[in-house]
Amino acid sequence: HSYIELKDRRRPSEIRRITSSVKYAGSKVASTSEVLKFTLFHVFGKADRPEASRIALLLTASEEPPPMAKTIIRYVQGLKKKKVIVIPVGLGPHASLKQIRLIEKQAPENKAFLLSGVNELEQRRDEILSYLCDLVPDIPVATVPSPVVQVTVSPELMASPTSLHSRHMILDVVFVLEGSDKIGEANFNKSKEFMEQVIQRMDVSQHNIHISIIQYSYAVTVEFSFNETQSKRYILEKVQQIRYRGGN
Repeated sequence: HSYIELKDRRRPSEIRRITSSVKYAGSKVASTSEVLKFTLFHVFGKADRPEASRIALLLTASEEPPPMAKTIIRYVQGLKKKKVIVIPVGLGPHASLKQIRLIEKQAPENKAFLLSGVNELEQRRDEILSYLCDLVPDIPVATVPSPVVQVTVSPELMASPTSLHSRHMILDVVFVLEGSDKIGEANFNKSKEFMEQVIQRMDVSQHNIHISIIQYSYAVTVEFSFNETQSKRYILEKVQQIRYRGGN
């Protein structure tokens, strides 16, 4: 189904309304290959900042059936060609070690993190964020287009050993959250809290870090896109509104 024809003339507000209602019909299971395919073609295929580093942080809690999983390599390699680093984070006993290692093997930067469950996300948060930081080159201050302003940093940020506030970087990062029945609503909400904490430590702005958020199970849903307002406060408000969608 085509929601908007190329020849259509619509107001920007109308286009935003239509695009925000679009649901991507994937497979009937939590499909890692489908969400990687979507990330390749519909997220980074349309990203318009060639100067930005690109990272997809994939939180996965289940195993995709082998016949469908065969295409994982193809899409991860496609992302590699677009200079997208995929960081798979396995959550709990149902996450597929084999499929996670498969993603990791496609590029030296694709480091995997294997966790016993979502409760470990908070403990490993700084380790994951530190690795993410190390992947992104510092931009010399003279080339950063945003003006220098005085910023009051919250005590939580000051206490954190890892923060992307202290560095100048141009980064497009997409958070890919599994929202299937295997993870469940309570654990999905913990994944969401982890994502909020990471975003809090990022210098999100029009000129620096851009955020996109995807939830996937039997369908892939864009919860927040690179085209939306890249303001930390606005994104965190949107994150609060994200609901667990469920699915096989």
